Amino acid sequence: MIEVTDRTSDYLRTLDRMIRLTSLADSKAAPLLAAQATLAAVTATQLHKMVDLVRDGAVGEIIAVALFGLVYVACTAISTMLTLQVFLPKNAPGQGSLLFFADIASMPLEEFVERSMALRDEEMERDALEQTHIVARLASAKLQQVRWALFIMIGALAAWLGLMAMVNY
Repeated sequence: MIEVTDRTSDYLRTLDRMIRLTSLADSKAAPLLAAQATLAAVTATQLHKMVDLVRDGAVGEIIAVALFGLVYVACTAISTMLTLQVFLPKNAPGQGSLLFFADIASMPLEEFVERSMALRDEEMERDALEQTHIVARLASAKLQQVRWALFIMIGALAAWLGLMAMVNY
């Protein structure tokens, strides 16, 4: 039977914090995705004005609309791709961890029970450390993706504002 040592307990608390950080990244990505969808919906309602401006506008206006539109579409596409990747992490089951949900789910019940009952302190520490490292890397990657998605979306917003100003004023 495993006796949870202070050190193992610390590792498990750290693992829990890393899991919460991955959830934080998800909660930051959700409003960003909503903003992307909202801007796209508003843009769709303004397409007829853009077509009119391109058809009837001066050359400078046509070039400005095209540039604002291209920057907006490119930045939004990249930002959306990064944001969606936050919600679709790459789980890598197969290491046989007794702490990772996908590894546990892939084991037959009897194997999980037997391995858990036979687990020694050192094995638990190693599993906790490995999972902490994996989840820390995942959390770091997700937070970095959200950060980049936000920065790129700021560029998309600036282009969108320019585009909307061109077609509405």
